[in-house]
Amino acid sequence: MRFAILRNLGLALLLVCIENILIFSGIGFSSAGTSGGNFIGPIPGWIIGGVWTALFAGLGVARGVLEADGSAAARRAAWAVLILLIACAAYPFYTMGLNNERIGVTGNIITIGLSVWTAIQIFCVQRCAVIAPLSVFGWVLFATIALIDEG
Repeated sequence: MRFAILRNLGLALLLVCIENILIFSGIGFSSAGTSGGNFIGPIPGWIIGGVWTALFAGLGVARGVLEADGSAAARRAAWAVLILLIACAAYPFYTMGLNNERIGVTGNIITIGLSVWTAIQIFCVQRCAVIAPLSVFGWVLFATIALIDEG
């Protein structure tokens, strides 16, 4: 079990590190942080990067726990976590670097839907692991409010 958790945690952290390097190197993204609005205010890029690092780590641990379970339902749930991880990693690219508020909100809705779907897949197998996709849900919901507040 430990090996599955450590392997998935390591791969998730590697993925988010590559992601953060791409984002913070300025490859066409509008900014690494938010400029803020009246309700939420600005969110520095280091906070966003730190939160996503923690979220990816949580998803990696959840996937490791599911892999260690070994049941058919756990394998399906582990695939759901992988799909959510890939969608989260691809988010800055399919939202065109958040250069468009409407596309950003659409990307957030997709991510929120995937996190709920993933949580449902996990809930029947390993209830403790459901915290990871629900954390993604909470953060992306907050980010959606912040994105709308910016506009």
